[in-house]
Amino acid sequence: FGITIPQDPENERLQPDEKRKQKKSEPEQRLILSAICNVGVPEGNQDDDDDKRMLTLEFTLKDKMVRKLDTEISLKVDTPAKLTDELITHNLLNEKDRQMVIEVIEEAEDSS
Repeated sequence: FGITIPQDPENERLQPDEKRKQKKSEPEQRLILSAICNVGVPEGNQDDDDDKRMLTLEFTLKDKMVRKLDTEISLKVDTPAKLTDELITHNLLNEKDRQMVIEVIEEAEDSS
C-alpha cells in the first residue's frame, strides 16, 4: 500500500539503545506473591574476608510471572534498603512490596 509515514528526523539518528533509554517505563503494578533470596560468596572468590557477595532474588508476581535477578554486592556499601530502592527506581518492584523485600534480603544476609 503506498502510504508513507512521516518520520521524526531527530529520532531516526538515534541508535536502538538510545531509543530504548528515551522510553519511560511504567512503575511495576504487580505485587509479589512469594520471594526467595540467597546471598553467597561469588564463584572463584573463596576469600571469606572479602565483603563481596552474590545476591540472587527470585520473585513470583501476582500474574505468576517469575522474575530472577542476580548481582554482585558489597556488604559494606549495599544495604537491603538501598538495593530495594534501586529495584523500585528501575520499575522492577512495586513500592508496596518494599518492606517485605528488605526483610527477605536481611534474612538472607544474616543466614549467609
